[in-house]
Amino acid sequence: MSIKDMTAADLNQNGRQHIVMGGVVFDVTDYISRHPGQDRITDMGVDDSFRCLIKHHGKNMPELEKRLTQLVVGRIVGGPSQDIKDFMDDVEFFDVAVMFKQLFNPE
Repeated sequence: MSIKDMTAADLNQNGRQHIVMGGVVFDVTDYISRHPGQDRITDMGVDDSFRCLIKHHGKNMPELEKRLTQLVVGRIVGGPSQDIKDFMDDVEFFDVAVMFKQLFNPE
């Protein structure tokens, strides 16, 4: 999977709809109309919505992990905020926190 570094200025260009979660950029253009909370997703703008993901989908992540991985297009330059990093550490019992750390820091 090719993951490129992106800035906030790179998001939502050329008719594409992006969201940021855990410092990882997802292209949700083709998915957004099928998501029940599409208005809430598009209202997030470029803010990191990792907390929202855990709040609403934390226990359903095994099913969503494959879909999310398919939507990854980049990483925000500079990574997630320290607040989001701390939150990831707090919720590491959800496999999704580990997944996001691996997506952001592929080795």
